[in-house]
Amino acid sequence: MRQKAFKQANPILKLLSERGFRAYVVGGAVRDYILGRPIADVDIVTSASPEDVTELFTQTYRLSNQHQTIIVKWKGLLFELTSERGIGIEEDLKKRDFTINSLAINETGQIIDKIGGQVDLKEGILRSVDPLERMTEDPLRMLRALRFVSELGFHIEENLMNVLIMKHSLLEGVAVERIVKEFEKLIAGHYRNKALQILLNTEMYRSLIKLELTTQNIHDLQSTGSVNSKSSVLRWSMISYCLGWMDASPLKRLSLSNQLTHDVRERLRFFRIRQTKDWNSWLLYQAGLETAFDVESLRVLFHQSEESIEKILQLWEELPMKSKSDLAITGRDLLSTLKKSPGPWLKDELEWAERKVIEGECLNEKATLLDMLAKRREML
Repeated sequence: MRQKAFKQANPILKLLSERGFRAYVVGGAVRDYILGRPIADVDIVTSASPEDVTELFTQTYRLSNQHQTIIVKWKGLLFELTSERGIGIEEDLKKRDFTINSLAINETGQIIDKIGGQVDLKEGILRSVDPLERMTEDPLRMLRALRFVSELGFHIEENLMNVLIMKHSLLEGVAVERIVKEFEKLIAGHYRNKALQILLNTEMYRSLIKLELTTQNIHDLQSTGSVNSKSSVLRWSMISYCLGWMDASPLKRLSLSNQLTHDVRERLRFFRIRQTKDWNSWLLYQAGLETAFDVESLRVLFHQSEESIEKILQLWEELPMKSKSDLAITGRDLLSTLKKSPGPWLKDELEWAERKVIEGECLNEKATLLDMLAKRREML
């Protein structure tokens, strides 16, 4: 096995084999190995029971799922070891979602393929053994089918397609966290528009109830450029804009993290500002460098002219300060000087001072800033 990921897993396979257990790398790792794609995760199926695995390996953690999965830490890396479903590897492979994932490799590098997974990979076909049972035992697999179309550009076999049409309403009962994870991957694929068209044709989009997709939303998503970035912030900013969300508030119902929601909100806010304004010192200071870069990436996705990275970097380097903490005065300084109680006035004065410094109208010096603020108060 040439792939580095397989070499790292091979000692585990050999150890299990030496102890009399069957063990194979299965699923997506084998699929991507055959396709020549990078391998992210290595899953192992074994005839060993969870108890056998925990006795054999010193660092393990048991997941509370129906497949009796054990996480094994081996030489600093994590591997998922799952007990065979059914009797032997052949029955296990038949129970997997798609034939292209129903492949295994043993410790000698031999590929086990009993249901034509390699042929389907070669011919670009997405197929299931008993698609009705496979899709209904975990309805998320129906959306995952479209994600694989998006990633690989494969054609969905007729029997599987019929199940997607008839049974996609079962997706309404799937946890929203699982839905949004697959949908984000779908949006990121090279063949995204092909997958989105199937989403429309099957009317599966109606069953993704928390996303509240419409045909227009999907057409808007199809019209954007490809999201090559791995950034979830950029992907969800694009999705949010296409879905007509004025800010990131709807992301809360999708159970996305508070940090991601905040970051998307910032991108949407400055993206809208950029519709009518170019970057200047104050605008860039408020946004921050990372947000500014993402805003320009969004402009590219929506086929708008973008500002060059070089020009933004130059403007950033010329800023006299990069954050509020660089300001020479603090709220405590103002409270001490004016002997006043805290209130909205405090935020107003600090922001005024920030802007004067950023726009080059005042030096970032404590005495100078306090003097300018005093003169400002006299004029109000």
